[in-house]
Amino acid sequence: MKGLESNPTAYATLSLHESDLIRFTYFPEDIYQKAESVLRNSWPPGIKKETFYAGSYQYKLKGRPWNPHRQAESVGSRRLLRDILDFLYRCGWVLTTSINLSERVGKRDTMLFKKKLFEPLPPPAKFLAVQLSKQNKLLLHSDDADLIEGFSTVIDNLACFDKAYWSHDAFMFTTKGKPWWASREQSMQVKNIIMGIMNFLESRGWKCYGTVRHQTESADRKHCDSWYFMKPQQGVEELLAGLDDHPVVDRLHLLD
Repeated sequence: MKGLESNPTAYATLSLHESDLIRFTYFPEDIYQKAESVLRNSWPPGIKKETFYAGSYQYKLKGRPWNPHRQAESVGSRRLLRDILDFLYRCGWVLTTSINLSERVGKRDTMLFKKKLFEPLPPPAKFLAVQLSKQNKLLLHSDDADLIEGFSTVIDNLACFDKAYWSHDAFMFTTKGKPWWASREQSMQVKNIIMGIMNFLESRGWKCYGTVRHQTESADRKHCDSWYFMKPQQGVEELLAGLDDHPVVDRLHLLD
């Protein structure tokens, strides 16, 4: 108990519900209040309503970020969560794991965060989202020309590159075949793609921060997780060493 007293840790959760709800549970009031500006800036449709809900603070967003009907909403929802993860990280709340806490079909992930109360804030970092979508599409949520070129090379070297183009605020790569819908031997292509991406991003200083399932599923179809990376801007070695055994790296749903 002495260790807990000298270095207490606070925990909180962020969860996605229905098609448009996001709930902050056990976060301090200043965090969920400041999050309002992040939501408004990162989700152009805006906020429809906010309220307390069963011990959490809930924002109801306009549109359908967690069950989008349009590509613009699908891309925008990843940008939104990327910016929320960035905001919480800058406030000292670091993602510990992402977990599905329900056996019911259609339930989304709950993200567990922790904060060391008497430690300095983590060093500044950049955040990046990688989205696997629609059986054969991979979206890089970045306008960094170097990253885009590197991704193109990775996919091309695996002989599965088809075409690439901008889709709203993300750069979309279309692969040959349907890697996110593959089975048996063909499903091994997915592992090759993921390993290629991981090797490339780590060579550029990016580290896997977590995976999140945004969208619901039905009895016969699931959706891939979205992949979030971070790149510390200073104190790189110290922070990366602390993330080496990050539990969320172990769980990445790869099939649609």
